Amino acid sequence: MFKKYLKLFDESQYDTKIYDNFNNHEWNLFLKTYKNIFRTIDRSVFQWYYNLGNFFTILSTNNNVFFGIYGLLNIKISLNEKTLNSYLCHNVGINKEYSGKGFFQFIGEKALDSALNNDEIALGFPNKASKKGHIRLGWKEIGNMQFIAYQSNDKSELPLSSKYIFDEVPSFPENMKELVENTSPMFSLRLEKDGKFLNWRSSKPLSNYKIYLIKESQKLVGYLVLKKYIENYETRLHLVDFLYENREVLDNLIIFSINKYKNNNYDILNTWIVADSNSEDVFLEHKFSFQNDTPVYPIILFQKENVYDFEKIDKRKMFFTLFDNDVF
Repeated sequence: MFKKYLKLFDESQYDTKIYDNFNNHEWNLFLKTYKNIFRTIDRSVFQWYYNLGNFFTILSTNNNVFFGIYGLLNIKISLNEKTLNSYLCHNVGINKEYSGKGFFQFIGEKALDSALNNDEIALGFPNKASKKGHIRLGWKEIGNMQFIAYQSNDKSELPLSSKYIFDEVPSFPENMKELVENTSPMFSLRLEKDGKFLNWRSSKPLSNYKIYLIKESQKLVGYLVLKKYIENYETRLHLVDFLYENREVLDNLIIFSINKYKNNNYDILNTWIVADSNSEDVFLEHKFSFQNDTPVYPIILFQKENVYDFEKIDKRKMFFTLFDNDVF
């Protein structure tokens, strides 16, 4: 629910407008505003958001100076095995000269109030700078995401079970209903990703992903997505997304990822995991460790009315990956 917050400004002097796309003039205004708040990003990335179902709320002065952005991407969330229409909150920011006056909460209220129905929720993974602004508006923190990493000087491959076939494919099959349904009881909170969503996600501009389907006797029992990434003069291998039908499949997809790391001279293999979850425990058993040079990101949820009891979410069974955040 929305909390009360300080408004150190005259609301009548500012406007909010929701865009489900931009014309050329609006694109120029948007990209200039984004650069002022964050950095320069290619227009194709934002057009990619709109290919799925996206809304950008823009905050501006009465003379049409853009200075605030709030993105909401349409997604599906599985909450205790119930599928909910939901939104991923992304790319939220206010120009520095307008900070500290309540504009962050103001644009959030306008965006969420317009997009969400009472039976829908929003999900976010804010950075440290924006976490307080979200909490002040009424978001609830329910856990944390953290990077865990594998490094080893031993280049010998680890044994994989012969019962599983790992097929590299250019895209996901459209029908992944059986895998999604079979894995639903394992998780208390996750993004529900079908083939359409995964093919959209893996088509992100300026990115290159390797997709592997895991099969047992022709049955799809899991998948994983890997991405090469260079940062701080390190060549990293990101396990950006994965799903598994049972613990044995998870063990083997981790081993498969480790072998890819060992065979291609990467400096590090890492992934994003829910802290203190069942999934994290398995990675730690495979000699992953906490990556201390990376920040911890909170998991936050928002609902307009108290329809869902977030306290009933089993924190050990929450499951999110890097593909659930729009950055990687």
